[in-house]
Amino acid sequence: MTYDTRHQALQLALEISATPTDPDRWMDFIRSLADVLGGAAIGLTLEIPNIAASRLVYRHNLDPAYNEVTARVIARGQSPWSMDGLTQGFVRTTASDPATAVEDTAYYREVLIPQGVAAELPIGHVFAHREGRDLAAIIIYRMEAGRPFDASDLELLDLLV
Repeated sequence: MTYDTRHQALQLALEISATPTDPDRWMDFIRSLADVLGGAAIGLTLEIPNIAASRLVYRHNLDPAYNEVTARVIARGQSPWSMDGLTQGFVRTTASDPATAVEDTAYYREVLIPQGVAAELPIGHVFAHREGRDLAAIIIYRMEAGRPFDASDLELLDLLV
């Protein structure tokens, strides 16, 4: 692991540490993370149990106009990838249907292509869950115009867990 990777992780961790007193600082964090990851698109959801209307959604390089269709697809279990196993750290997601390529899914064609997202499985992490429900999760997409993710990106992300 390089000094730069550790330094970037520390800077990102400092941004995360500011979020309890100012939740809008999550936007600062995901913007910085997107930059470190070569211009990635990032979605972050947070839910505070027992507080009505507590679901917060932060996004960078993702158009909020697609929120409703995304929520419907995920609620119907039709996401092209599975979030299984993402509680252990940042990992590349796995295909929900290994026989179907990401670019052949309606979700990819209708939601991700118009936003410039690359035809590959995203990186994700569920960092808080309770009673089988995901309370906080992050999903990271490579943009068509962005650089490919590599092992050093996962190394950096895992330093944040």
